[in-house]
Amino acid sequence: MGLLLTLFSAQAAEEEDWRLLIEPSFAYPPIVWPIAGAKQTVMVPARMLNGIPWYITPEEQLHSGMSRQQIEQIALRNASQTLSKLKPTFIRNRDGIILYAVLESDQLVTASTVLSPDFPKLFENTMGPDFRIVIPNRFRIYIFPRLFAPMRKITEDVAIDFRSTPYPVSKEVFTLHKGVLICVGVLER
Repeated sequence: MGLLLTLFSAQAAEEEDWRLLIEPSFAYPPIVWPIAGAKQTVMVPARMLNGIPWYITPEEQLHSGMSRQQIEQIALRNASQTLSKLKPTFIRNRDGIILYAVLESDQLVTASTVLSPDFPKLFENTMGPDFRIVIPNRFRIYIFPRLFAPMRKITEDVAIDFRSTPYPVSKEVFTLHKGVLICVGVLER
């Protein structure tokens, strides 16, 4: 019985390590899974080691015995666990109307929480079902209503967030359709 519990604990700990990162294509990760419509952004399977996500290689994926679908399933569950610990900040105008939201933390996997099946539930009631997402770096996500035209200051903030980090992600704009991340444009200054 002790050996079985040890094996189960080791497997559970190993599953907690799998992540699916949203990354810039210029990082040239060893495994790239495309995002529909994106030209500058990709999904990358990774493993956590001492709180830091590391890209996995094709050899490591082969050695794990896990398929893309299995990695995605585990990684999305882990993204949900990370998301459950975060709280969005809603930015309002002078009349109290929500303009956009920011989801941020100091975790290197914050950006990957957009892939969580629970992510839309946080924003559909305030941003509408077809909200937009901008992920300038691994630590911060901007969420806008579909019809919101980002103000100049916000566009500049996103550009600064992208340029001023060792972990940039993208200036592309995304939406979620049935849980799938899709690029719908680029946020330009």
